[in-house]
Amino acid sequence: MPMALADKRCQNYKTCGALGNEVSGVAKVNIDLFKLFQSGTAEISQKKCSDLEKTVATISSKMYIPLIQGTMRYAHSVGTLGEGEKAKSEGATFAFAVLPMIANCDTNAAKTIAANMGVGASSTSYADVVNAFESTYSCLGISQSDVGRLWSVVDNAPYAVRDAGPASTFSMIGAAVGAVASTVFAFAMM
Repeated sequence: MPMALADKRCQNYKTCGALGNEVSGVAKVNIDLFKLFQSGTAEISQKKCSDLEKTVATISSKMYIPLIQGTMRYAHSVGTLGEGEKAKSEGATFAFAVLPMIANCDTNAAKTIAANMGVGASSTSYADVVNAFESTYSCLGISQSDVGRLWSVVDNAPYAVRDAGPASTFSMIGAAVGAVASTVFAFAMM
């Protein structure tokens, strides 16, 4: 499933293909992961445990890319396009899948994402969500080019992201309750 999700999201972020600059095909993150899986297999057979630890850490980092892309896509759908409850619940599901890693890097970034993407959020700022995620890329071991920017095929350019305002305050307990509720709602909508 994560690989299918990455192939779907790369079309939205122009991160398909070996160079990560196409809007169709296999996601660059999947191409990278297959190479890493091969490296890991070789490291296991050669008993290179310290190299394997680094490879596993890189694999783990890259697995978050489609979840981040999904969250930001739905932040745009809700915050910019005004889409309703289905988009809100899908965005919340993606967000709360990746929030623990974001919080590990930067609790304020996690709070900003949760405040904007949580079930019952009073508003959603695409810019705040994008900027919060981007502030954690280095800590997560990924880059802007790995994730890309939400791509407008009509304009043949990324959607604009304005500077974010001050970080929102949000209860992590409320975030957890929202995560459970959004997951239940998302499955009910299927």
